[in-house]
Amino acid sequence: MSRWVTADAVIECRDALAMPGAVDRLVLLRRMRIEKGEARLRLSLDPWPGFGLGRVRDPRLEGRVWTADVGGLRLRLDGAHQAARHPETGLRAEFRLREGEQQDLVLELSERDSFEPLDPEQLWTRTRETWLQAVPDCSGLAAPCDARHAYAVLRGLTSSSGGMVAAATTSLPERANTGRSYDYRFAWLRDQSWAGLAVAAHGPHDLLDTAVRFTAERVLADGEGLHPAYTVDGGPVPDERRLPLPGYPGGSCRVGNQAAGQFQLDTFGEALQLFAAAAHHDRLTPEAERAVTVAVDAVERSWRRPDAGLWELEERWWTQSRLSVVCGLRRVAEVLPGGVGQRCADLAEAVFAQTRQRCLRADGRWRRAADDDGPEVALLRGHLIW
Repeated sequence: MSRWVTADAVIECRDALAMPGAVDRLVLLRRMRIEKGEARLRLSLDPWPGFGLGRVRDPRLEGRVWTADVGGLRLRLDGAHQAARHPETGLRAEFRLREGEQQDLVLELSERDSFEPLDPEQLWTRTRETWLQAVPDCSGLAAPCDARHAYAVLRGLTSSSGGMVAAATTSLPERANTGRSYDYRFAWLRDQSWAGLAVAAHGPHDLLDTAVRFTAERVLADGEGLHPAYTVDGGPVPDERRLPLPGYPGGSCRVGNQAAGQFQLDTFGEALQLFAAAAHHDRLTPEAERAVTVAVDAVERSWRRPDAGLWELEERWWTQSRLSVVCGLRRVAEVLPGGVGQRCADLAEAVFAQTRQRCLRADGRWRRAADDDGPEVALLRGHLIW
């Protein structure tokens, strides 16, 4: 919520993405209310699809709803039927509101023709109800407000297909004035697994189930060729490319991410830990159990290969990648008895023995890689394994 205070008025503006959502449809809600006095509010809508490659030039009013085609998307705007179309500045409107009055705007972008009513009251009600159901009661935790906020953020980053984006940002520089920027609007299986593990530490919850489902589907589909990252609907991440637009100060503007094409061994380890946590809560689906076998097969064939590692660098024999796999195999061995569990236990010991021989120094500290004695913060968990 935003709140503006002027000499003549107090204005509150609430924005929300309508819930429940869909991967092929976005609905943005905006509610402006005058708490005190009177105010004149102006609207400007000038979409430039394709990251600025084109612009919307033919919006048309159908009843009380503006519609347009936007680079393969269908746009609808409700709540501004009095807007005027300007060739150079898009749609422009002005609202004059008195104390207690409000104005609702609903903007829809969809990959398909949508005929659902853009009723703001109904959309706000459904959004509130969905969030109340999505965020569990955390009153038994040490910091319940913070825990609920964390759940809300994780749920907000998760699409209806189950894919959880690492962050809703693109072209954000790693450091100021370095010129390097990255597109994080994709689902890294490592991040998704860690989020699922955090939820599992609290208890069984829908976010654990969606993480397991999305990860299992990717493992079953790609096996040994598992990618570190996917689009939120499970598709391939596009190649990284630079856009002819200014980025965040100090960085360029880029979309796509080349890391998705790397081999990162630790992704299998994190996925196995997630599956084990689900099994601990009796939430391991038959599909996920099949994915365990596929992941173990892939580890057995690939753990000796150099990989790009957690930090997505050059291919080397990274210590953290092997210890992640050891941890995942051991957790699965604990929760899946029988042949699968014994196989995981045996493989874990084989990987650990070789990793200890190549990556553990005489003083008991793990090397960053087999050929690198440098420190590595990601190895703090490695000490727990050791």
